[in-house]
Amino acid sequence: REGRQLQQFEFDSQIFSLGYCPSGGDWLAVGMEQSLIDVLNVSSPKPDKYRLTSHDSCVLSLKFARSGKWFVSTSKDNQLTGWRTPYGAKLFEVGPHRSFADHSP
Repeated sequence: REGRQLQQFEFDSQIFSLGYCPSGGDWLAVGMEQSLIDVLNVSSPKPDKYRLTSHDSCVLSLKFARSGKWFVSTSKDNQLTGWRTPYGAKLFEVGPHRSFADHSP
C-alpha cells in the first residue's frame, strides 16, 4: 500500500508543536517558533486557515478538548491560553502577568 500526499502547507517559521482535533472536525493546530498558532482544516479542498496571536514566545504545546470545541496552548512565556475551535476566540489566559503594583523596589 502506497501513501500519498493529501495537502501541503507552508508556514512562516519553524514548527514547535502540533495538536489534532479528536472529534472528527479535521482541525490541526500548528504552534510556531515566532509565537503564532495557525489552525487549519486539513480535510477541506480549499483549506480554512485561522491565525492566532497571544503569546510572546514560541508555542511549545497544543491540546484539544475531547469535544473538539476548544483547545489550549502553552508557550515559553509561561502563558496558558484557551481558544475556541476553530477561529480562535480567546476563552481564558493564565500566566505570570505583572501589574505596576507587582514590581519590587
